[in-house]
Amino acid sequence: MPLIQPKRGSNLESSKISGQMLGAIKMVALAFTALASVAVLNDYAVIMDVRRGLCENGEVEEAKSLLSTPRGLTSSIVAYIDNIINADEDPCQTSFPSVGGIFSEYPPMPYSGGNGVPQRPLGTYGYAIQITRCPEWYSSAIQGSIDPGDNLYEASAIIKDEICNATATNEMLTNGNDPGSQKGQTLYAIVNPNGVTCPSPDGALYDRVRMLQDMGYRVEIHGQPITNDLLVQNGHTYINEHIETDVGIRDTTRLHAWKFVEHPIMVLYDYDCVFRYRIFDSIKSLEANPNLKGYYVRSSPCDADGSTLVDPTFMLIKPSIEEYNNIVNTYLNTPYDSITGWNGEGHNQCDGKLGLAGFFSYYFSITAGYKELDRCKYSFTADDECIQQNVKDDAQTALELANVLESGGNLSNLQTQEAIVANAAATSSSKTIDQVRVLEVNSDHPQVSAQVVEEETIVIMEVYVQILVSVRMMIKRTVNGVTTTEMIMSNQWVTTKQMIEQVYIDPALIQAPQIVEDPVAGAFVSAAVSRPVMAKQSVDICGSPADCPADDPTWSRSQKLACEELHSMHFLDKRRTELAMNRVEMSDLIGQFKPMSFHGYCKGPGPDNFIGMKDVTIAVKPAWQIVCEPMVCPYGSYVTSSCECSPVDDPCSACPTGTRCQTSPVLMCIDCECGLCGKNNDSCCQSNGSNECSLIGNSECILDNSFFAAVAGTGSSCANSVNVGVTGMPPGCGCKPDRAAPCTYDGSKKQADLSCFLCNANDLAAGQCPACNLCLSNTNSCITSSSTSSEYESCFALISALDRNGCNGSCTKW
Repeated sequence: MPLIQPKRGSNLESSKISGQMLGAIKMVALAFTALASVAVLNDYAVIMDVRRGLCENGEVEEAKSLLSTPRGLTSSIVAYIDNIINADEDPCQTSFPSVGGIFSEYPPMPYSGGNGVPQRPLGTYGYAIQITRCPEWYSSAIQGSIDPGDNLYEASAIIKDEICNATATNEMLTNGNDPGSQKGQTLYAIVNPNGVTCPSPDGALYDRVRMLQDMGYRVEIHGQPITNDLLVQNGHTYINEHIETDVGIRDTTRLHAWKFVEHPIMVLYDYDCVFRYRIFDSIKSLEANPNLKGYYVRSSPCDADGSTLVDPTFMLIKPSIEEYNNIVNTYLNTPYDSITGWNGEGHNQCDGKLGLAGFFSYYFSITAGYKELDRCKYSFTADDECIQQNVKDDAQTALELANVLESGGNLSNLQTQEAIVANAAATSSSKTIDQVRVLEVNSDHPQVSAQVVEEETIVIMEVYVQILVSVRMMIKRTVNGVTTTEMIMSNQWVTTKQMIEQVYIDPALIQAPQIVEDPVAGAFVSAAVSRPVMAKQSVDICGSPADCPADDPTWSRSQKLACEELHSMHFLDKRRTELAMNRVEMSDLIGQFKPMSFHGYCKGPGPDNFIGMKDVTIAVKPAWQIVCEPMVCPYGSYVTSSCECSPVDDPCSACPTGTRCQTSPVLMCIDCECGLCGKNNDSCCQSNGSNECSLIGNSECILDNSFFAAVAGTGSSCANSVNVGVTGMPPGCGCKPDRAAPCTYDGSKKQADLSCFLCNANDLAAGQCPACNLCLSNTNSCITSSSTSSEYESCFALISALDRNGCNGSCTKW
């Protein structure tokens, strides 16, 4: 979808509901039962057995040591739900803290128990995220939910912006007439007492509750409803002793969302979720069905047998106090065995089996009202199974549209909604259709629909879709009585209908570059990632975006492309989030690592190279660097120095001033002062003020004089037409054009001993280019008898230009 500016949400009037009506539950450690108001305690405070407000005292080494133990003190956690903290901000507006840094804005503070009467907006759709810990201090063996750690501010801002943008997009497409959009949204953070106060990167403590409040979240502090004491009391000795080697005791904190009965629907999500506007279709279908209690998805298979559990990090539910109590009671009263699982029925083959993932897998199998959704559409991860399923669906849509184009309509047995509306439009048209254009729904065409229009003599069918397919245009051509259909993909690569058919029959072919070209595979996988209602960042596969992960050699071809697309989506959303904030200054996008994935936010691999909102000082580009707003050019086109896309037939226009353009074996922009040097190691070329170079004047730099070992020809050695055949360059000697970032480099990093990296007669005479010497000796024996520079020059002249240029891959010193 386009980067729509979120509209301000509208929360309805808050309403107070009695604690008795809500069935508020208070579970407090025995030592504090007599207290009317109890301060929330975090991990290290409980460990030290000091009753105090959250983090009134600093971090202590003994606490850190105890927190590193497997149990992490969970049997002692104080758990209660009295404390309700409400945010006042418009949930779709974020004010960035002062330039002093986000952590200094939120010093620790104590919170008291409250009166147990929540104040929540009535009637809005609720979205709840769970925070259970400080990952710097405590972590269970299996991470049931993602915690972004000290990137909390940024992660919360981005996912909030995605939710608000989804609402704004849905409202735009329905012209404000959709009751669901009019309800607005309320964003909640359900924070376990142990995740309230955490350490910042410099070790100082900061208050996560206040930080989230300031961002427009309503924050409620809740302990986990299922505690170690309750497990022991109900005979769950095995779970009590082993849950910390699974997801940890705090996994059940998210169950409190079932008690948010002020909202017709609650969306439970995690920090790795990527929201898209079509989530509203699922929300409204759940709300409209009185027989349903919720939607859920299952995890990807965890073993060769295809075992799965429920993924509790994305669910849609109808809040109900009765259902909340039933879930908790069923968990506590259902026997669990390490061999036979929950009630002897299994659900125990994957990580998370002791927590909600395993329990919900059992509970939903015995409880009416919960419906499973297709995980590849509602919780997409970059696994090959989901990629190939979505690629097949995409190819089917494209093929059916192509069939409508070729037939002119009157088709039956069409399976896709897009083809059905296209077929109806084609059938009712009296014109022969020449092209199909696949367009995204908009305010003028908010529903999946098709219309036939004319542009001069061309008859075009415009098909408006909710789910953009990999093929964006289809052109019917008839030559000598034979009709073919060209398929133009989202990256403007032209392929054939036959190729689309092959992929539809066997989507695993996208793994085979000898059959499916890179641009075709890239367009298919990009559509597969953007196709789902909900995608996940696939941290286990792709790595966290904030860690700037390098490519994993174990990735399949499609996983590499999918991870690139998922990370790209995240950083495009991040930029939209930043632009919506009232920040006086923003970091320049100076990162040059994997720009197709990270769009300037990563200076290199690893979290230390990430440019984040938490950084105290903004990143400022150096004078030599050119930066652009995030963009991706079509295949064969590259970002220019003016932040435009180069013409496909002129890729050299992406080279910056002061460089020469090499088109083979790889496209590169080589600094005019690098590569070819004369007898005195001085450069042969200089910049002519454009993206070409001119000869300085040394006679040996003229190719006719055969001074260079594997750069042969006539005339100036500085012309773009001269192929020097390099695939890499020393620092400061140039750059490679990219589809997502301008070619830019720091020329001050040139090193005199490296800049003259193309072998010449002087180099061979000095014994500096043994690989080059060997390659040329296979073309003429005079090489082996040469020892001086002049002898090598004379020998070079005897070797054909074709043979000499054939050795240019071996004749570099870099």
